[in-house]
Amino acid sequence: MILLDTHIWHWWVNQIPRKLTQATIKLIEESTEVGVSAISCFEGVKAVALPEHHKDPQDRIIIATALQYKANLISFDTQFPLYQELDGCLINKNL
Repeated sequence: MILLDTHIWHWWVNQIPRKLTQATIKLIEESTEVGVSAISCFEGVKAVALPEHHKDPQDRIIIATALQYKANLISFDTQFPLYQELDGCLINKNL
């Protein structure tokens, strides 16, 4: 299973040009299961109406979802690599 962070999900579903590499798209499309955290659905609705004063607090829930389901997590968030708990399951922009 691959769990997509909110912005990865948005870029993939909406086919936003030049946001995802071909390798990332291939990884997502060839996965047997692709998921998003329930908080990503809430975040997508609420986030567009909020000013960008601070970092998204929902990231902890996305990380917890990946850890709970032992899923690989695709995210380009620069703070995610700071979570040692994600070692071995975080897929970042190096793709």
